[in-house]
Amino acid sequence: MKRSEGRCFWRMVTVFRIRNRCLLPGREAYEALLTTIEHKLAAGELVAEDAGIARRLAFVLTGGAPEAPGWLGEGEMHELEREAFMALVREPHTQDCIRHMLRTNRPLRHAARR
Repeated sequence: MKRSEGRCFWRMVTVFRIRNRCLLPGREAYEALLTTIEHKLAAGELVAEDAGIARRLAFVLTGGAPEAPGWLGEGEMHELEREAFMALVREPHTQDCIRHMLRTNRPLRHAARR
C-alpha cells in the first residue's frame, strides 16, 4: 500500500491513497477538527470567515463526515470539493475577497484578534 500523507495544519487528518481511492477518517476526525476550529475561533486565532472555510475543508478532508472511516474515489472527492467551493462562492465575504483580489492583486485579509 502506497501511503500518501496529507495533513491539515492541525495534524489530525492522515489520508491513505491506493489507485485513485482515498481512505478518509470519518466522523470522529471531523468532530475533532470542528472542536479545534471552535477553540481557535474562541481564542481569537481565527476570524469567523476563516473558521467557515476551515469547517468546509474539514468536511471534505474527512470524506463528508461519514460515521466510519471509508474509501472514497476521485469522483466522490471532487464532488465534495465542488459542493464546498460552490457554497463558499455564494458567501458575500468570499465574493468581497475575489473582487478585492481582482482589483488590487492582493488577498483581502481580516486579522484575527491577538
